[in-house]
Amino acid sequence: MKHRLVLIRHAEEPDSDSDRGLSWRGRSRRAALAWAMCDPGGLLAGEVPCLIAASDNDDSCRPRLTVEPLGTVMTRQVHTVDDADFAGVSSLVPSHPGHCLIC
Repeated sequence: MKHRLVLIRHAEEPDSDSDRGLSWRGRSRRAALAWAMCDPGGLLAGEVPCLIAASDNDDSCRPRLTVEPLGTVMTRQVHTVDDADFAGVSSLVPSHPGHCLIC
């Protein structure tokens, strides 16, 4: 089976530099992402066996927060990898045939 990699950018950051989470707009967009990806007529029609997000760090946890609702809806684990861990990402993709969403 071929792999389709879907790369997305994390949702919007809050206005405050002290907050590592998502803005209200970011929270709204992550919900829309989950709906769009899971809808039977949507981009991936709920067929995403692999969800990967950059690990939380001192500056941000937005990639994980963006992807978590999708994992919840699809009952899939969200795998986290360090930003520069390309080997970690490349090891996850072959073990999950089909689509792989990376944030």
